[in-house]
Parts: sequence; C-alpha cells; structure tokens
Amino acid sequence: MHEMRRIIESFKVIDALMLFIAIVFGLSAYIAISISTVMVIFMLSFSIIQITYVVLTIRIRMRLNQDLKLERDALSATEQVFEKNAGSEYNNIKQKILESMVEKTLLSAFPSAYVLKNIFVPKKSGGTTEIDVMMINNDGIFLFEAKNINATLKGDWSKNKIVAEYPNGSHIEIDNPVLQNSTHFTHVANLVSKTKPHLIKNIVVLGPDTKVVRPEFMTIPSYAAITTIPSLVYTVNRRAQVSRNILSNEEVKSISEIFETYLGYTDEKMEQHIQNIKH
Repeated sequence: MHEMRRIIESFKVIDALMLFIAIVFGLSAYIAISISTVMVIFMLSFSIIQITYVVLTIRIRMRLNQDLKLERDALSATEQVFEKNAGSEYNNIKQKILESMVEKTLLSAFPSAYVLKNIFVPKKSGGTTEIDVMMINNDGIFLFEAKNINATLKGDWSKNKIVAEYPNGSHIEIDNPVLQNSTHFTHVANLVSKTKPHLIKNIVVLGPDTKVVRPEFMTIPSYAAITTIPSLVYTVNRRAQVSRNILSNEEVKSISEIFETYLGYTDEKMEQHIQNIKH
C-alpha cells in the first residue's frame, strides 16, 4: 500500500509535464496557422492526445485513491478484529517485523556498530525493561522504540498518553512511545560506568502505516526524534552530530559486552516484562 501511494504521487509530476507539452503544442499550432495547414493539424492532434492522456491518468489515479482508502479501511477493520480475538499474538508479529527492519537497516548503514535487539535490561527496583533495538558506536548509545500499528497518532507528545486513531474513525489511548523510551535512559545509564552529555539518544521508529499529525510534531521533546524506516539512517546521523566520537573503540566494546548479557527474547521474559508494566 505504501509503495502504491508513492507511485500515485509520482504521476503528478508526469501529468504536469505532459500538460505543459500539450499547451506548448497548442500554442505552436495557433502560431503556425499562417505558415502551414499540415503543421497546424499535426500540432493540434498531438496536443489533444496529450490532454486526453492527462485526463485519463487523473481519472485512474482518483480510482486508485478510492481503492487505497477502501484497502486502508479494510486493513484497519481486520486489524481491530485480530486485536480483539487474536490479541497480543497478532500485534507481536507486526512489532517483531518492524524491529527486524530497524535492526537490518542499522547493520547495513553502520557496519562497525554493535546492534542489539530485544534486550531485557534490569531495573534497580526489580524486574526488567525491554529495549526494542539498541545501537552502540563511537557516536553514542542509540535506543530505538518501534511502534507498528495501522493508525494516526495524535496528542501532546510530552504527556504519558497519546491517542491512536484508526482509519474507520475509532480511537484508543496508548502509552506515549517517546516517554516509554525515555524510561530506558535511567536503566541504561545505571549499567554504564561513566555517563556523558548526549551519550544516550531516544529515537522512535514508526511502521509504514503509522502516521503522526504534523502540527503536533512541535510537542515532541527536543531530546527525542520520531522517524520511519526510509528516514532512519538520516535521523541517526542528525542525532549523532552533537556527540561525534564521544566513545572510544574500547568504550564501545566494553558497553556492548555489558548489554549483550541481557540479549534474548523468550516467552517467559516477555510475560515477566508485561507483568512488570502492569505493576
């Protein structure tokens, strides 16, 4: 669906170009009236063909947009049925897919970095907190929180709760992923012997069908960033600008070894993590 949307958008440029060419040929035909009847007929015919093409592609795109809307509504309805009946299993599958995409993107773009997925970090108060994906390199420690639902996220990003609005109009309150990721900061810092300014970064990665209302971007805390898979590498590089080479190679290796001990997703760990959240 996301790919189809990009294709439809690209047609707008082609339509504009074709319409411009049609206008040029139409004007040329008008100017050539006194020169050659054959030339006039050729230019007018070509102009009519171009305009016909533009009209047809616009009509096709309108139909495709309607189909995409129906598909989004159907996907939303299906997702909510799964959430109601299959519950956490369906959501976990979508979540794991996005986490794997984050991991693969980071490994490809930053081959010398340590990229860890599904880390259950201990809390001083007891229990654990789960970090979806962590990357450690010379520019710092990057914590990634993945959110993969077919909804538009609305609300104040400095508050504990935001609203997820589905395409069919229904909405629910969910935990703010920015603040969720912020809670990981303290637990990560407790395990790192020396903390430095700008050492730990907060990045939330949204799935392809998870949207954010743009005006509300202003409420996102300055210490955090919200991005998508296509923009992930760009976002990481921008966040790294304030802390270039903040860690030596030895520090990077030492920190990665600490968190490697907490690797490993299991059903038991996830169940315990869920219980920790509830209490």
